[in-house]
Amino acid sequence: MSGEPGGPGETSEAGEPIEQYLEKLHEQYTLLVNTAVEEGREDLAEAFSDTYADEALRAITDEDGR
Repeated sequence: MSGEPGGPGETSEAGEPIEQYLEKLHEQYTLLVNTAVEEGREDLAEAFSDTYADEALRAITDEDGR
């Protein structure tokens, strides 16, 4: 429902729709996690995964005051 944090029609800080922001965020962190795993850095992959979840949740719940 529009008007709810992270709902359709919401925008990111950069003014792009939240869906596009989340897609870009996912792509960035997927690359980081995959690279870390390829290099045998599961610890780093887990840290990236946790950070991605935090950033995505922050964007969805509008915690950063957008």
